[in-house]
Amino acid sequence: MKWLALVAIVVVGNLIYLNRPDHKYRLTIDIQTPDGIKSGSSVIAVYHAKDGGIIPGVGGGTGIKGDAIFIDLGGGRNLVALLVRGEHASYLDGMDDLALRAFHAAGYSKSVQDVGASTAKNLSPAPSSRRLLFSDVKNLTGTVSLTGTLIPTLATLKDVTNPKSIVEVSANDLVPVFGPGYRIESASLTMLPVGLWPFDFGSVLGEPVTRGIEKKLPFLVTHREQLRRIYDDMPPRLKPHFHFFTR
Repeated sequence: MKWLALVAIVVVGNLIYLNRPDHKYRLTIDIQTPDGIKSGSSVIAVYHAKDGGIIPGVGGGTGIKGDAIFIDLGGGRNLVALLVRGEHASYLDGMDDLALRAFHAAGYSKSVQDVGASTAKNLSPAPSSRRLLFSDVKNLTGTVSLTGTLIPTLATLKDVTNPKSIVEVSANDLVPVFGPGYRIESASLTMLPVGLWPFDFGSVLGEPVTRGIEKKLPFLVTHREQLRRIYDDMPPRLKPHFHFFTR
């Protein structure tokens, strides 16, 4: 029986190795409104395919798990930061490399003498000798601001039960959609410990990815299959693809 226990340990260990997130981060967006600051955040797990196994939902390369950010602005208004970036959600994998791009934009780099080292102390906002690589991201700590194209694609739902009511919102100017007094106060990304997958239920075990967007946007349940089969058309415009809201 001992060998069975040993095999079980090896199998479980391999599953943890193959399916453990590469890194996690928290996205936070603060919106200035006439009634004060309204905030929302979401914990995102980023996966990187490893040799020897398949990560569910990734299928090679990188992928994410988590939900879009839903911010209740009051008065029946809302703002959603989708799991994509770019105008009309043009960068579908925009959350996969967001931490990498955000820290690089903040001036973080890896100096020549530190190339090959793996400790977080070697990653700092210093003159760039080598751009950060994806493999460096898991060693990063702290919070950086998101600006410009690093801010996720924003949208609002006029009717949270109807996906066709989606309206794209420019991060540079919220006024045309919401009126005077609305603007982005800040957007940031904070690196989080990966935790003890698959037991990352909170506290010292690590923060779990954010879930529950379906409760705020009921159409993700009632129109689930329709949203999975949406096709883009011309001219380009924002469509409510299911994976823009949850993965």
